[in-house]
Amino acid sequence: MLIFAGLTLQAQTEKRVRPIWWFGESGAANFNYYRGTTQMLTDNFSTPVAFHQGNSIKPYGSLLIEYRPKRVIGVMLNIAYDDRGGKFNQVIAPCNCPADITAKLNYISFEPSLRIAPFSSAFYVFAGPTLGVNISKEFVYTQQKQTDIRGDWSDINKTVFAAQAGAGIDIPLSKKTSTAQMTLSPFVSFQTDLFQSPRTVESWSIYTYRAGIALKFGSGKSKKSVNTIIHDTINTKLVSILSVPVKEIQFSVRSPKAVPFNRQVRETFPLRNSVFFTMGSVEIPVRYIQLNQAQANTFNENQLQKKSTG
Repeated sequence: MLIFAGLTLQAQTEKRVRPIWWFGESGAANFNYYRGTTQMLTDNFSTPVAFHQGNSIKPYGSLLIEYRPKRVIGVMLNIAYDDRGGKFNQVIAPCNCPADITAKLNYISFEPSLRIAPFSSAFYVFAGPTLGVNISKEFVYTQQKQTDIRGDWSDINKTVFAAQAGAGIDIPLSKKTSTAQMTLSPFVSFQTDLFQSPRTVESWSIYTYRAGIALKFGSGKSKKSVNTIIHDTINTKLVSILSVPVKEIQFSVRSPKAVPFNRQVRETFPLRNSVFFTMGSVEIPVRYIQLNQAQANTFNENQLQKKSTG
């Protein structure tokens, strides 16, 4: 019975260790899209034709922190290298010459977000503001039959405020009872171009789709379930029993007395609880059967039952 109970309880599902603080890093691809109007590159140079659209795929990498005091709600922060560079769609200059602009536009981004995991599941959504600090603002303008022009964009915003929203899923890589937990988290997000204007002039704006994966590490205390505690106790007792030499093992069984399903009870009650005396006399009338001392000493109620049965 002990062996069977141990195997059964071992099969019970154990609760996963749930760290409150998580640390890690992420890598992703930025799918950048340009729109608006761009023609003046510096204070001293403007292209003969305006550029309007463009796109690119650029890298993104971050260090991350997550705080999850509850299963459903938490907060997260990414400090990232955020590449918003790209290439504008080619235009034709008045000389019937193709022209291109390539932008190198990089930021250090701070991205705090509210994290919500519906139904306490591995799937989560997040949203929050972003703050980008510009660290690179180069461009290259090429036009057929002309010398390439390189330089820094003028009127670049040093800091850019925007917003993002996204979703991800945490895939555990560690054992449930391990105090050191590791998860792999694919995610996608969208960075709006609302307020995302890299310059203070013209109307160039950038919006970005991001897809990547994060590796997260956390440490927590192992909380054994009741089943696990019982299982460990039974195993301990079982090992203790098996470690005793066979000749010293003793067994005893205590069983309750058998109780019939139906119990028959026979009781005797007096017809009256009083004695009636003859008028003017204090003697017990002869109509009552009286027991002498010897009869009283040997009296048993079973005598009444046998007598009444007979």
